[in-house]
Amino acid sequence: MCHLLIQPAWDEAECAVVVGDSYQKQGLGRRISSFGMELVAERGIKRITGDELPENEGMLTLAKKLGFAAIRDMGEGVYHIEHELK
Repeated sequence: MCHLLIQPAWDEAECAVVVGDSYQKQGLGRRISSFGMELVAERGIKRITGDELPENEGMLTLAKKLGFAAIRDMGEGVYHIEHELK
């Protein structure tokens, strides 16, 4: 599942991706994330963001492969990820 919260006034979208345990490690997260990135880029969105828990190493690795920068936010104990779209 991919949830996109588009903020047109900010040229930004927040993305959340969920893949059930039994479907992980099959490339679904990559496909869903890539599709979400394409979808918001087609709508003129310039940046996509998200928040990830430190223990979600799979998603943090995928985000890095997709070009996201991860910034540790110690105050909330999460990684804020963001990617500038073309």
